[in-house]
Amino acid sequence: MAGAWWRGEVCLRSPLSPAECRARIDTIADVESFTLFSWSGYVGTKPILCRDLDGDLRLQRRIFHKDDFRRFLYCRLNPDNGGTILAGRFRMRPFPRAFLCLWCGGVGFLGVLNAFTHLTTPEKWLPQFLFALVMIGLGLVIWVGWPFSRRGEKKLLALLESTLEATECDNPPET
Repeated sequence: MAGAWWRGEVCLRSPLSPAECRARIDTIADVESFTLFSWSGYVGTKPILCRDLDGDLRLQRRIFHKDDFRRFLYCRLNPDNGGTILAGRFRMRPFPRAFLCLWCGGVGFLGVLNAFTHLTTPEKWLPQFLFALVMIGLGLVIWVGWPFSRRGEKKLLALLESTLEATECDNPPET
């Protein structure tokens, strides 16, 4: 796929103009608009949801379940020698990212505090048990959560590559 996708960076080069690329994105994307009467929670039926953020785009695949921690493609269409470079990054929304940092920091702090408190008691197994629980949680996130969340990103990039007649580029412009 495109660029350093696993780090979240995306760079696609299309021979089409930025206006044509935007028009083609509009043909496969619905405007991100929430509704109660839809299986996906958004208006429309197209496979991609798009939101214009002052010239930048936020793209996501339409899914039919709740996932606040998934990553969106924040990108920009830059003109380049008669074509277009779509450069951007996959990121989470700011609120879930901040919540995740605060939650993991608080749970980690309380876990370390609890482990040090119990080192002085006869129950020596508790710190090892807490450490094992943390390792199991990290293992679930790494080996189960990340592969499932990245599948949607790969499909989004494949759809954009085919729609925009794009190929991956090596060095994205500074955005």
